[in-house]
Amino acid sequence: MTSLAGLPPYLDLAHVSGLIRHIREHLQIRKDGQGWTDQEIVLSLIQLNLAGGDCVDDLKILAA
Repeated sequence: MTSLAGLPPYLDLAHVSGLIRHIREHLQIRKDGQGWTDQEIVLSLIQLNLAGGDCVDDLKILAA
């Protein structure tokens, strides 16, 4: 177990609270179909903050 094991409940909270729906409705930055979706980017940055990440490069730790 790592300290990152507590992050999945936050994903459930994002779904239950409607955060995913609001991101999809109000944040439409990506127009093409390539790369990460807006929801994936925002949730990754939120999780990075919750996990105590210092920079965007720390997303590699979350991806693992």
